[in-house]
Amino acid sequence: MDSKIVINAIIDELSSLPNDLYLGIERTVQDLAIFSGGSKIQQRNIDDDKRLLRALEKIHSNRIHLVNMATLIIKNALSYLPDSLLKELTEKIMVTSVSVFSRQVMLLGLSEYIANNLLKGIVMGALTKLAVRLGVGSVTGGVLVQGLLSRASAASRNLKIKHPKLWTELYSTDLDMLYFIFEKPLAHYSNMSTYTFQEL
Repeated sequence: MDSKIVINAIIDELSSLPNDLYLGIERTVQDLAIFSGGSKIQQRNIDDDKRLLRALEKIHSNRIHLVNMATLIIKNALSYLPDSLLKELTEKIMVTSVSVFSRQVMLLGLSEYIANNLLKGIVMGALTKLAVRLGVGSVTGGVLVQGLLSRASAASRNLKIKHPKLWTELYSTDLDMLYFIFEKPLAHYSNMSTYTFQEL
């Protein structure tokens, strides 16, 4: 385990506490359903809470779910690349001739390669951040945990709008509720759909 990754993850997570405190208070008010339309938001929050708990149980029992999730995110991002660029990347990274590979095989190979070689630090950082947040949140009476729940729900809703196909794949296993963990570290992959590529 790289201690630098863990220390940076702890510092990053502690710096976001004021924002999560605000989000936690806001979500607590929503959960009380005292404003008009509050019961719909309250029910949505309850459903999101249950889904996040199921997702956390999955990664607690097998952390490979996080790597699989990262692989899906990267595969989704790489799917926006033109064929010529995808072939060139595959040849450079995987050191093989790709003339016989289909687009799907190249996408799968690249995304797994990136996930296995580059995301170990991201996954470790993500688990550390989650542990810090849950630990600090339990000490502060749950308001920060509410902030975490709010961030998780908002990230899932944003993913549904920006990348509906990826959201559907993650939603089927409740892992969309953990997308907030990868949102920042994998932003350059997630934003690939907005780039304009020219054929080589």
